Amino acid sequence: MEVVHPTGIMRVSDVVRLLEDEINFGLLPAGTWLKQADLERRLNCSRLLLREALNRLDEKGLVSLEVNRGYRVREMDERRLLQILQIRSLLEAEAIKEVAAHAEDLDFDELHRLAENFRSLVEYGTVIEQEHANRSFHSALLQVCPNEELVSLIFELRNRAPVSQNRRKNTHARLVRSAQEHFKILELLQAHDVYVVRELLIHHVLGIEGSRNETT
Repeated sequence: MEVVHPTGIMRVSDVVRLLEDEINFGLLPAGTWLKQADLERRLNCSRLLLREALNRLDEKGLVSLEVNRGYRVREMDERRLLQILQIRSLLEAEAIKEVAAHAEDLDFDELHRLAENFRSLVEYGTVIEQEHANRSFHSALLQVCPNEELVSLIFELRNRAPVSQNRRKNTHARLVRSAQEHFKILELLQAHDVYVVRELLIHHVLGIEGSRNETT
């Protein structure tokens, strides 16, 4: 399907975002060779613009350039994944402190609806639907964080760890636990329990239950 930007002009950032989403959701699985002629046609962009977008994805660690062969979607190794999650957990813990300070601005009814939607999709949805719902919850949660650069960095790190490459870690039991934690986060924010919600969010990002540390 051809993709056209609303203005009719594709920018490098548009192409990066589109390919990033396709990699993250498994539409371009690890190991896939990216045929530039096909991408130019499908994304309706120039070779120069596409090359710049692929170079940016290379810098992010999502694709790699192999001499005389082209670009390929990169496999995420466990060590790098854990490092990304550790950094993200610290950033989200800092962000939730800011959110707690502005909890009166949160739309808790909407957040509960988003949490319930994710819980429902854990039972009946696809991986892509689950990830979209999960991101919607966290995006709405961080909406009142006044540090926009911090929030931007958090979602940038989310995009560096493709959910498609870590499905085997997202067992049904773990997804159920994650859905329950969304409601617990809201409960703690309403109770203004900043310390506990901060610790819970770190565990939530890292996938820790008790002393067990699983990564997603």
